[in-house]
Amino acid sequence: MTDRESIVLVTIDSLRADHCGFAGYDRDTTPTLDSLVDEGLSFENAVAPGPATPESMPVMFTGDWPVERGGGGEADGESESGLAARRERIRAHMEARETLAERMSALGYRTAAFTPNPFTSRHFGFDAGFEHFEDFMGDSRATGGLYERIFEGFVKGSGASSLARVLLNFWQGEEVFKPWETYYDEAVSWAESADEPYFLWVFLMDAHNPYMAGEGYRSQSRWKSFHANYRFWRESHDTPFDPAVHDRLVTAYDDSVRYADACLARLREDLDATLVVTGDHGEAFGEHGTYGHEPHLYAENVHVPLVVAGGRDESEAGSERDTGRETVSRPVSLSALPDLVEGVATDADLSELGENWVFSETEQGDRTAVRGKDWTYLRHGRGDSADGDELYVGDEDGETDSPDLREVGERLVARRLGDGRERQRVADAAADIAGGTVRICVAHGGDVTEPSGGTDRITALASGLSERGHDVTLVVPEGEGEFPDRLDSVRIEAVATDGFGRGTGVGRALAVAWRAKRVAAERDAIVQFAHSSLAGFATLVGCEGYVLDMHDLAFARFDHTDSALAPLLERGVSWLERRGVRKARHVVVVSEYMAEFVTEQWGVPDSSVSVLPNGFFEERRDRFAGTETVPGRVVFLGTLHPKVDVDALRETARLDEVDELVVVGDGALREELDAAADELDALRTTGRLPDAEAFDLVASASVVVNPQEPSALQAASSPVKLFYYASLGVPMVVTAGPDPAEQFAAAGGAELVESGESFADRVAAVLRDDDRREEMAARAAEAAEGTEWTARAGRLENIYLEL
Repeated sequence: MTDRESIVLVTIDSLRADHCGFAGYDRDTTPTLDSLVDEGLSFENAVAPGPATPESMPVMFTGDWPVERGGGGEADGESESGLAARRERIRAHMEARETLAERMSALGYRTAAFTPNPFTSRHFGFDAGFEHFEDFMGDSRATGGLYERIFEGFVKGSGASSLARVLLNFWQGEEVFKPWETYYDEAVSWAESADEPYFLWVFLMDAHNPYMAGEGYRSQSRWKSFHANYRFWRESHDTPFDPAVHDRLVTAYDDSVRYADACLARLREDLDATLVVTGDHGEAFGEHGTYGHEPHLYAENVHVPLVVAGGRDESEAGSERDTGRETVSRPVSLSALPDLVEGVATDADLSELGENWVFSETEQGDRTAVRGKDWTYLRHGRGDSADGDELYVGDEDGETDSPDLREVGERLVARRLGDGRERQRVADAAADIAGGTVRICVAHGGDVTEPSGGTDRITALASGLSERGHDVTLVVPEGEGEFPDRLDSVRIEAVATDGFGRGTGVGRALAVAWRAKRVAAERDAIVQFAHSSLAGFATLVGCEGYVLDMHDLAFARFDHTDSALAPLLERGVSWLERRGVRKARHVVVVSEYMAEFVTEQWGVPDSSVSVLPNGFFEERRDRFAGTETVPGRVVFLGTLHPKVDVDALRETARLDEVDELVVVGDGALREELDAAADELDALRTTGRLPDAEAFDLVASASVVVNPQEPSALQAASSPVKLFYYASLGVPMVVTAGPDPAEQFAAAGGAELVESGESFADRVAAVLRDDDRREEMAARAAEAAEGTEWTARAGRLENIYLEL
């Protein structure tokens, strides 16, 4: 992972593109950004999702547009309850989606953020995915908890709190009064101490009003800048200023932009990383009757710079991106920012982000704009209250009369608004269910009384949803043992398995599907089928519109057998599985590989797929934490299916460094491994063990292993055992492929063995190095934080609420 370049994302609040030198501005406002453009990639038509931070940043950080809109007109965001409602909308949006930071963390990046903007603080959910997050709103302030209380009062609409917030910020130099120099050293210090690659996000407020540039960057007197800012604040954003005040205000803004640009110069000099620089929205200066960033969608409001430059020597690294100036002229929405930053990390072709047209919207959804390469169509109002439109070609200083182009704009906006209304309708319907309580029927065809990775997922998610106040019914076959205590709050419908035909897998699946269909009708519940093949059988009894929690690729299991019937079985189950997936309302998968498979191979829309990896139970980890490590002990835990690499286990058992290789589990390869154990003194097979015994062995291991032969099933999987290995802080040597293996390896807690490499040699190297094992153990445990089943259940709840 160390060959990936570190990335610094710099967001400059209120930075409009046409006040940058590289865009043709006649003042020297952005000398550093101009030089970055000369040596890197710039997007000439980058468009912010909205005209202010609350509209733009949630979209920029998730790549997705909000379902719910404010309903109170332009002032809704500033009304007594509007700020609180805005915060809850944004937090719900951020929690329901994978954020940019979470995507970078999944790629193995260390992550940190420094942002003084309250609308990108942890109060609005922007801390998700960041290991280190500094929003300057907590204990780092001299006032400590006082500011938290003042900010809460401001959010709830208190006029006294709003005034106190402004005065306190001015006194302490916070939020819009916080110059970048006051936290620059802290940000750079974090980057210099972080393991590479790292992702650092720095948010600059310096170009935001009030425009008060730092010493040495003002081109007019401090009094003139202060007076212009006072008039701006005192006389509202809509007042047409006299020319002198207007000029002073623009000069103050340009000076502030130049001051923000100086931060880029320092970052470029101090850090060896790729810089991604953009604005979150623009800033108006009377072009269409307003100043600042009011809810309008003209170019001055949403056209921003977007530049990628710097980093490693591209010519030596074999990058797709060449050094030297390169531009993309097609429109690019900043909703593509997560894809762009991930593309920098993976060395993708960023020019493909250009589109034929892009959209911007106001927070209340009452204005929508669509932009092509050289034209803009703006629609005012929504639905029956729509009150006009505007069409521009080229500069937006005079409307154009082109019936054909206007018709194109009208159709695109109508389609856009139609999609939004449908998403809102579905969200409203979900929220109406029992006052926000969702009724869910989870159906699973396996025995949940027997612990396993699959049954852990079912019981964890069902109990997690129930504990969050939702009405959950679990439909499962009768089991051999007792249902786990965690299901005490879940209504259980056990399906008898001793009836006609129910002793077979097909019979049980059809019986469970029938019962789930009946329960859903009786309780007006959403059905969640816990396997794609079960969902396929369910479609045969008329089920559709369900949520599918897809654990693995069922058809891919048939490459585990040499039977002559395997190809026929594979085709049959693949057909059934595809049918189950396509009839689903939403598909939840455990890995990015599986998400790509169902979208690219089976045609499921991206918007209908969510990735929810497996996890671990904290109480199980806590029970075995601190177990004494046994030197030379290596443990394998799991099903002994035919894709387990038996040769790798044999070679590992022959190592001088291995005193004992314990294979815990049962399956098709059990006899072969028993025979190998008779030949090799260090190899011991136990069969399936009770959880307490199995996890005691795992927790005491010097190294745990998971050797697998490459397959689609292996690549798509999210092995639960890997999360337990990591949570217990046990170093891992694992075959490359599954997402969690890559995740823990990127964090330094696992060794990945690629196809063609010696698995045993890698195990030996880890066993010989005590310091390395100690570091791997610490890194693995750290990487496991946040992957608990309780967190996974919260993510699933957000998916349901979003539906």
